[in-house]
Amino acid sequence: MLYHILLLIHVALAVVPNIPKISSQLSPNPHYSLPNLLSIESKEDINNFDISNNIQFDNGRLLLGELGSIWGKYKIPTLNKPWTIELIFRSTGTKEDRKYEDNSLNVWLLNEDNNNLPFDSFDGFEISINNEGQIPGVKLYNNDGSQNIIHDASHVLGTCKFQYLDSDVPFTLRISYDANSWFKIQLDNNLCFKTNQISIPFQELKLGITSKINQQSNEKFEILSLKTWELLTADAIDDHGLMIGDEIKIDVETEVKNDNQVKPNHIRESLMERAQRLRKEAIDSERQNLKNQDSNTNSQLDLILSKLNYLEVSLTGLNGGEDDSQILSINKEITGLNNVFAELKSTVTDTKQAVVDLQNVLVKQYSQMLDSIAQLNQKVIGEVREQHYGMEELSRKVDLLMNNHKEIAYQYEKTRQDTQGEASKSGNVIDKLLKWILFPLVLILLVLVIFVYRLRHDIKHSKLL
Repeated sequence: MLYHILLLIHVALAVVPNIPKISSQLSPNPHYSLPNLLSIESKEDINNFDISNNIQFDNGRLLLGELGSIWGKYKIPTLNKPWTIELIFRSTGTKEDRKYEDNSLNVWLLNEDNNNLPFDSFDGFEISINNEGQIPGVKLYNNDGSQNIIHDASHVLGTCKFQYLDSDVPFTLRISYDANSWFKIQLDNNLCFKTNQISIPFQELKLGITSKINQQSNEKFEILSLKTWELLTADAIDDHGLMIGDEIKIDVETEVKNDNQVKPNHIRESLMERAQRLRKEAIDSERQNLKNQDSNTNSQLDLILSKLNYLEVSLTGLNGGEDDSQILSINKEITGLNNVFAELKSTVTDTKQAVVDLQNVLVKQYSQMLDSIAQLNQKVIGEVREQHYGMEELSRKVDLLMNNHKEIAYQYEKTRQDTQGEASKSGNVIDKLLKWILFPLVLILLVLVIFVYRLRHDIKHSKLL
């Protein structure tokens, strides 16, 4: 009987679904990253970084004051390998701390093992967050260790202006590198500095974070998270925007008046916010489904364990003289346990089938979406071509009208010139008629008049005589 119970337990362990933890391909490398600061008790729990004694640990954050330093014990391989470093920090500085231009938070990427501070001669890169020149922002410096670096605007390799003082929310500084792509610095997913002219020849880089605070200043830098990936993350590849200087990042409290006549404004969410919201809802839904499945599985496992405990108690209470009724009761319990196992197995099979069906539906919908996009693209291309053809036809008609207009103008001008020529010819004929016919006729009439006058005069004279 004990053999049968052990066999049932083995079958139960085989039937219970093995749900592994989902491991993301974008999990940071624990050797080069700080652990979750909210899950540790003190800074002594951090084993992969050397932390100076003057750094305080308070409520899941590391407070860096005057000459604080955090240096990694492991170097990041960088030769022909991409990497991404993400630092979440916040400054407690206020407007009164703007006069302390030497306050700074520095991220170091060095080709050396130098943990002594301060130092200006180094081989590698320095990303400094300071208020130098009353211009708060990020400055990138580069040095080969042959000379002391001068921290001013003329020696900076790249700069990005942003307001980090007097802000009560953290910032995310992301540094990414790929020998075939870029050396990039981002702030809150916004592009700050990017170039493809930097090639790091080092085999490995030593990662460090230091602070330099004036003794009269109350400013401190809070380190909330430090993660390092040996690849380019999706956020490192995607630039959501460009940094706009003088933007103060603060928390905003919205006050709504209790006035029935005042309607609240509707702020339209952006595409990125909508995508993030949908992704979060999908993740929450998946987690809820997993919790429901886990609760159902746990209830069934509790039922199995209770039945096994009952069997154990029953077997313990048996002795050699018990009758067959107890054995039959145990057999019934075993049969019930087998039924529970069968139900559990059926539930797991149904769940797997539902996941497969869901995957098929998603693949089908994705294929249909691609087809719809392709059809829409073809339709848009066809409409553009039709518009282009219509414009060409219209242009040809306009050219034809212009040519007709020119032809009509030419014919009109020619007709006008012909009319003027005929008029001039008729004028010449009249002049000739007047000259050769009318003038002699007038002379003849004058001669006749004179002759008649003389004749009458002579007749009168003859009568008088």
